[in-house]
Amino acid sequence: MSSGNGRTTTIRVALVEDEAFVREAFAAMLDRMPGIVTVGTAVSGEEAVELAVRTVPDVMMVDIRIPGMAPLIDGIEVIRALGRCAPTVRCLVFTTLGTPGELRRAMAAGARGFLVKDTRPTQVLAAVQDVATGGYALSPALAAAVLRSGPSPLTARELDVLRLSRSHGSVRSIATQLHLAEGTVRNYLSTAIGKMGASSRGEAARTAEEQGWL
Repeated sequence: MSSGNGRTTTIRVALVEDEAFVREAFAAMLDRMPGIVTVGTAVSGEEAVELAVRTVPDVMMVDIRIPGMAPLIDGIEVIRALGRCAPTVRCLVFTTLGTPGELRRAMAAGARGFLVKDTRPTQVLAAVQDVATGGYALSPALAAAVLRSGPSPLTARELDVLRLSRSHGSVRSIATQLHLAEGTVRNYLSTAIGKMGASSRGEAARTAEEQGWL
């Protein structure tokens, strides 16, 4: 990373990962990279925000699937929180098995990059450098999957009923929430299930969420 006077500066990186083996291995890998130093690690959403505010790293590498208490329930919520309380910290997501939906949500929350954990060290280094200097870094396979998935085929109402179907079990409850007739809700659910090529509304909701439509 180059400073304004042309000198090379160290990129300060913080790491958020709840699995001890992965966290320690990644921290050690980062510390071996030229021009990078790890300033701290966190194992939860709350710790991540506290660490970012206290150390103000250039880049925070965040796993999406981390524990936490509401409202910090995963890595994406951490990214949103940092946008409010530590806006100079640039977030780079790294996760085991990313989905197009996770990539869409992470980037919408303000992430500057998205990698999977089996990315080669040289590519991780390049991603950290790109993000630290204001650029973006995306897993090519996931970026291609997002492009292939295209826009959502579901209407706004079909999305509404699928979203509510995850927390409101009965058709009657969904109908009450949306001020619709029960038969109308059934029709929306049936159409959504068909569009998703699913066998149930639960499967349809999972598919829509994985694609980033829900």
